[in-house]
Amino acid sequence: MHARAVDRSSRDTFYTLAPLNCVLRIFNLSCIHRKNNQLMISWSMMKSVIYVFVFGFFNFFFLLNKIQRLDVIRSNTFLVTFSDMIQMTYLIGYFAYTVDLFYVYKYGRDGFLKYFKTFDHIDQILGMTYYDAIRKIIVRILGMCILFFITSSAVDYMCWVDGFGWIAPTLYSLDYFYFFLSTLMAIDGASHIVQMEYRLKLIKELLQGYYNPLSTKTVPNPNKVWAVRNDVGNVQLESLKTLSHGRFIEAIGFNRCYLLLLDQTHYINSKFGVRVLIFCVNLLANMINLLNVSIRFATGSMVSPKGISHLPTFSSLLRFMNWSMVGISMVLHCEKVYREEEKIVEVIDLILVNKVNCEYN
Repeated sequence: MHARAVDRSSRDTFYTLAPLNCVLRIFNLSCIHRKNNQLMISWSMMKSVIYVFVFGFFNFFFLLNKIQRLDVIRSNTFLVTFSDMIQMTYLIGYFAYTVDLFYVYKYGRDGFLKYFKTFDHIDQILGMTYYDAIRKIIVRILGMCILFFITSSAVDYMCWVDGFGWIAPTLYSLDYFYFFLSTLMAIDGASHIVQMEYRLKLIKELLQGYYNPLSTKTVPNPNKVWAVRNDVGNVQLESLKTLSHGRFIEAIGFNRCYLLLLDQTHYINSKFGVRVLIFCVNLLANMINLLNVSIRFATGSMVSPKGISHLPTFSSLLRFMNWSMVGISMVLHCEKVYREEEKIVEVIDLILVNKVNCEYN
């Protein structure tokens, strides 16, 4: 058996997340970085406090500005000011960012470092070969989301400037910033879902590649699913090995890797569960608000000081589609993980059915 050497210094779990990690660290939403080929913890509490206070000041200023305009809105229902479009959705964004910082502080240090090491341990057992594929997917998601964010925000800003001047839209552009932070949180969560997807995919392929209905062997421990190396299979890998008492054997305990993946899933749920819930609330509030604004401008019930304009209708629908794209992306990747798990169960069912048939024969 010829073992395949893997350059662990350049190909590991962190390698797949490195581009996204660089962006997250700008906003203090990541605490792991690589230095001298070693993963290290680096997170600044002071930086987080500064961010919270600075953004809190801007939120208070915008809220005060909106309250001062309420009388104008009530007395001129036919002429709605720009502040009516916001409806304080940026407050949800501020709260979401604060919660993100808290969960990065709570789960993103020693626990996150252990999370990476566990994945690398699983990969060493399975012989992981999908690092480049995972990295490309994450980079593609990040690039597309940033591109759509810049496009939709720029178009929306110019459309509102055309109707309301540049001062008010510039002040309320903080809403774009919070949308970008929400997008980063969604991409961060999706990137870890992709990690799970490809580990499950590899387990499925190994089961398929090493499964031969004519030579499946019964093992003493029925609680474990074992696959023995065969030359017949859908996937031919150079090596599949585990280290046992200093010697390599051509067998693997798939249940061990699967249980480790369950632990990883528990960590992901702990780190992102509440954050995803807040993201969904923010998503729903913004989509309702944007759809409401686009309808009001389209029907003429909402006009700008410069007169009737349908440009905000187009820009609001564009941002609506941007929010939808981010939410759908998360759902699709979760669905892919579920499908990979289903495929593993199907392969195991085939192995167990064949085992029973062999015993009867």
